[in-house]
Amino acid sequence: MPDGAGRGRYLFWLALGVSTMAAAMAVLLVVEMGQRRVVQRSIGLRTDSINAPAVECEREFLLFRQALDNAVNSRVPPDPEQLTLRYDLFLSRLVLLRDGSAAAVLGERPEYQSAMPKLTQWAMAADAVMLQTPPDPRALAGLLVQVNALAADVRVLTLAANSQVAHLLEHQALELLDQSEKIMALTLGQMVVLLVAAVALFRRHTRQEQERRALEQISSDLRYAHDLAQISLEK
Repeated sequence: MPDGAGRGRYLFWLALGVSTMAAAMAVLLVVEMGQRRVVQRSIGLRTDSINAPAVECEREFLLFRQALDNAVNSRVPPDPEQLTLRYDLFLSRLVLLRDGSAAAVLGERPEYQSAMPKLTQWAMAADAVMLQTPPDPRALAGLLVQVNALAADVRVLTLAANSQVAHLLEHQALELLDQSEKIMALTLGQMVVLLVAAVALFRRHTRQEQERRALEQISSDLRYAHDLAQISLEK
């Protein structure tokens, strides 16, 4: 009975250890999957910081162009304050696109390198017109011609930002998937090694148990033979 009880305790602790390690590996897999979702959300936040300035710049440019067109071509007297407000909003978005965090990513693209100097130079010339009180109608008409000519460059900036975001998303997604696959493969490998080790320990214990029983049987046979010999000698 003691031997059987010891073997039972050994198997119990072995099974408990294997189950604990397997549960730990499963938890690790769940954590990695959750981490993957968190990283994906953070990627979305970073890409928004690249795409949003270009989109907002184009939107304010279109609104300013519309206000400028109304001021030049409408029969109603223009509203200088409204026109100045639209210009200031567009200029602020342009400065943010030029000097903000998006410039570090978009600055290497040829579209950005071509369009941004044109817009910056135009803004310097437009300041002289917009600071006049009231603005000169002929100067505003000339400014409108320049704005219409720059519409394609502003649109190119938005397209470049969208393209850069798509490239970053694809690259980061592939890198994330590669890392996740490596982690999962490593975790599964650890589980396989753990199971193999558990099987090896169980077989080793079984073999030792068989050898122990064989030794006990031999010892029992020797004692029995010794007893028979002793009885024979006594007779």
